[in-house]
Amino acid sequence: MIVLFVVLTACTSAPAPSPTPTPTPTPTPSPGGGGAVVRSDSIITGEIRAIRQQTTGYPWEVDVLVQSSVSVDSLPNPTMDKVGQVITAKTDEDVSSLKAGQMITTRVKYVGDLPQPGISLYIYTIEVTPSPDEVSLGLEFTLSVGQNAAVKGENLTIKFIEVTSDSRCPRNVTCIWAGEVSCLIEVTKGTLDSYRLVLTQPGLTDQTASQDFDGYEIAFRVEPYPVAGKQIAQDEYRVVMTVTKSIQLPNVEINPAPVNETIPFRKVGKHKVAALRFLGNLNSKLAARKAKELETWLNENKYSKKAGYVFAQYNPPYIPGIFRRNEALTDV
Repeated sequence: MIVLFVVLTACTSAPAPSPTPTPTPTPTPSPGGGGAVVRSDSIITGEIRAIRQQTTGYPWEVDVLVQSSVSVDSLPNPTMDKVGQVITAKTDEDVSSLKAGQMITTRVKYVGDLPQPGISLYIYTIEVTPSPDEVSLGLEFTLSVGQNAAVKGENLTIKFIEVTSDSRCPRNVTCIWAGEVSCLIEVTKGTLDSYRLVLTQPGLTDQTASQDFDGYEIAFRVEPYPVAGKQIAQDEYRVVMTVTKSIQLPNVEINPAPVNETIPFRKVGKHKVAALRFLGNLNSKLAARKAKELETWLNENKYSKKAGYVFAQYNPPYIPGIFRRNEALTDV
């Protein structure tokens, strides 16, 4: 939670001097409020205009252009008349990760006595939640660790969580293996369904790798590339992405929809498989024998299988068993 304090100045003419100053009312403490009274509450969205580090008082100051304001509960809305204006926020928490131009959603509470003419010492408490940057299908964008992006018009958000491993061979170094880098991302469809994916890119290449996800292809590369003798800090990593939409299935012009609702379409992305082709009427006994034959071949040729075996059948049922073409498949 980032707590910001906004100081608003009431623009009124100064009252005539009085020989006897008017005493300021003492607020009634509220439970758990540190002695302050919550007088009003709101939620705003806005654009950060500037961030300044201070040498005295609160260490950070943020200017926010208020774009919308919503009342909370039955309390008065302290920012209703601030839409279209820039408010200045002060905070004692580190907001250096925020940047000008970024959209944020904030909770604004007015704490203290009710304002009086000419008084500007009233405090707003703001919880800041960065909104995702908006990107477009087919266009390249870059995410830093912890940053997220919403794909325009697709109800899809991608967040870069962290780099989980980086064994890429540094440039100008001779290695027996090119290595690879893996990063963790979180993909959210709509507002509820979130999935975590591990993206892996091989070393010694500037080419992007790709990962398929539920009708989308995510092309990516991880930067910077390692340099011998220099460790890359987690916050220095960037993932450069391009999201494209795969062919929508079913498509009556390409793949007619099946009559049976229990038959789904599922796109299988690029991957390497070992295949053993054979003839016969496929049954469990024949499948087990062919799987063992394929595994023996993999061991002899120093391949490692990544999953179990899948069996493909290519002929309609009226073809005699001895003529039916089958394949045993496994990812390697």
